[in-house]
Amino acid sequence: MPRLLILFLFLLTTQVKTAAQIVDGEATDKTLFHEFMPAKITLTSGKMNHQKEANIFLKNGRLLYKSDGKVMTANMEQIFSVEIDKRLFINTEGKLGEVIERCPGGLLLVVRIVNADRLTQQLINESSVTNINFNGQFNITRDLPPEEQMRFPIDDLYYFVIDGKTMRAEEPSVRRFAGKKKMEECRKIIAGKGFRWNDRQWLKQIMEVLAAEAR
Repeated sequence: MPRLLILFLFLLTTQVKTAAQIVDGEATDKTLFHEFMPAKITLTSGKMNHQKEANIFLKNGRLLYKSDGKVMTANMEQIFSVEIDKRLFINTEGKLGEVIERCPGGLLLVVRIVNADRLTQQLINESSVTNINFNGQFNITRDLPPEEQMRFPIDDLYYFVIDGKTMRAEEPSVRRFAGKKKMEECRKIIAGKGFRWNDRQWLKQIMEVLAAEAR
């Protein structure tokens, strides 16, 4: 296995010490919160569980919790939602998406995930790469900075939850869901100056149109 990949996996899987603060699309660590915090967990069965120490792993959006001093990964198949620090997260395709906007019949979620390709490129740019061959193998030398100085590039993945149905916040998904009339309304929003599919204020407008369709 190329040494860069080994380094990348080490950076993402070593035990979490502190939590990330996301600024300008970069996180200072591998978890969402500054420290492990109490969590209310709603299971798919409808039962409620409580964890004294929980967090969210930015590598894959999964729930972490501490048991006997060890950091464990929760079974996401059993989790419907998680509340940490008065912030609600819903299990979205096996990842926890935070509810950032809501309206009657609709929710807008954001899943925050480390961009592995950008992180790999970042490590390459900061490394000395030698002995590259045509099989894709290479040797890397790198003086690692203290972990607290690492920066992890973060992607924000947006989702709509409309009348209980979850979809990516992107035009093909919206087109499949919306009726003809509502799609016309959505296209007017999409045609707006400065519209972006990663802007929560624009997405909030789309959500409100789709939720009106659901009611």
